[in-house]
Amino acid sequence: MCDLIKMQTLFKLACLAAVGEAIQKTRRPEGHQSWYKDHKGDIKLKLTSENEFRIMQLTDLHFGEDVKRDEDTILMIKDLIRKEEPDFLAITGDLVSGQMYNF
Repeated sequence: MCDLIKMQTLFKLACLAAVGEAIQKTRRPEGHQSWYKDHKGDIKLKLTSENEFRIMQLTDLHFGEDVKRDEDTILMIKDLIRKEEPDFLAITGDLVSGQMYNF
């Protein structure tokens, strides 16, 4: 049982790492930073010069049902992030499928 929990945890971390890699490669316009720290050190969100702040939501990815589909999903997510260049990415819903636990 303990080995199964370790495998499940590693799988979840691998999925998040793939998405995180795409986020790191996102580039905003030169000199733009989507946040700043105020005098208290609190992080505040900042709009672009066009008064924009892009939010991307990824939900119910259900990794773990099919290896090929997982790979295709990760490639699609990377492409979307590079194209849309979000300032903030929210990952909600089911990251892994319940079926993943039945192997």
